[in-house]
Amino acid sequence: MKSSGVLSQSGLALMLSILLWWVAASPHLTEASGLRQAEVLAGLTAGIIGCTTHPCLGECALRVREELKGKLVNDGYFDYSDLATSFPEVRGHLQGVVEWNLEGTLDDVSLIVVDFQAAPEVLRLEMERALPGCVFEDDSEEEGEDAAEPAEAQDNTTDWGCSVQVEGGDELDIILHVAPELVFLEIES
Repeated sequence: MKSSGVLSQSGLALMLSILLWWVAASPHLTEASGLRQAEVLAGLTAGIIGCTTHPCLGECALRVREELKGKLVNDGYFDYSDLATSFPEVRGHLQGVVEWNLEGTLDDVSLIVVDFQAAPEVLRLEMERALPGCVFEDDSEEEGEDAAEPAEAQDNTTDWGCSVQVEGGDELDIILHVAPELVFLEIES
């Protein structure tokens, strides 16, 4: 019986060691998952623009509705769908909502991504890497911080915009609004 107690203590010590290692490594895992989220979002954006993923810009509204198998909700202005339902390749990496402008052809798409862990600068660099010719400019309004305003009430949104040339010479605007754990990405023709 004494040997089983020694094994239990050894097993417990091993489990505690693994748990401590895992806790210590957690920030690095979050950084890695944040980088992967930025890569996936940049790749998805490039796919929507270049039509290597579907639905994509330029498709007719009927085709988009067919591809989404009716999994849309409409507020009278726009249609909305789950991000991972609309683009299954992002499942496990990104979660959020897609806002569709389904009048005629698909000219505009907006993605609202929640629980986004990448730093804004990491996302900007990944987007510029995935979208040749896109150099994001800071569109954030330069407002002096009000000393009387509590830090929680201040706007933590970073706004960037760029334009990219697509086949046929048309230009698309890419607008990023990034706040802690939230990204609002607009692709507009």
